[in-house]
Amino acid sequence: MGPRWQFEPAPGTVVTLSVEAMVQALMAGGRRTIAASRKSMRSPSQAKRTWDIDIEGAMAEMAVAKATGMYFEPELDKFGDADVGVLHVRHTTLEDGCLILRPEDPEGRYCLVVGQLGRYRIVGCIDSADARQDIWMRAPNGRPAAWFIPQNALG
Repeated sequence: MGPRWQFEPAPGTVVTLSVEAMVQALMAGGRRTIAASRKSMRSPSQAKRTWDIDIEGAMAEMAVAKATGMYFEPELDKFGDADVGVLHVRHTTLEDGCLILRPEDPEGRYCLVVGQLGRYRIVGCIDSADARQDIWMRAPNGRPAAWFIPQNALG
């Protein structure tokens, strides 16, 4: 694990979003679902299942932005770009969930956030080069193989 980057949130930081921030993230996540569905990235049935994923993802990004003192930019069409500063934010509602990195994900710094409904814990971050280790490669539920980086490997 390398040193923390500038503007990287401290592991263990807990962020509670205001109602106003949650509404902003709700709008951003909803727009993402609609845009992806219209671009045929998702079928309408998939869009129904991803509202919560896109909205919670936007809220996790907002939590990282708040923890780092950066501005949250809820832009569309930046798939693959960093979400907050140089960080790619990954989110899970599972308290013991892993940071998932897929083979097609770009190189960069990835940050795992755990939580939901406006309360988030920043677990830590890892460089993609350090995350791509064979010991973390899995293919659960018939999905393509990906790296599932455990929380104790994030700094």
